[in-house]
Amino acid sequence: MRPQFFWPVVFAALLALPLAGCGEPQPSNVMESADEQAFADYERMISEDANVQNDAEPDQQKPE
Repeated sequence: MRPQFFWPVVFAALLALPLAGCGEPQPSNVMESADEQAFADYERMISEDANVQNDAEPDQQKPE
């Protein structure tokens, strides 16, 4: 980059930085848009995964 363009680019970037993300902050909650069946499926999946991990732990500690 040529020196005469460096400082104007830096200045423009600094001016544009506060403009990124303009607007009112919107809190996002994934569960607001999820339906009850999707939530139940997710809870079931988490429970099954925890059960599989709990069942696998004693097998991993046995020396072969």
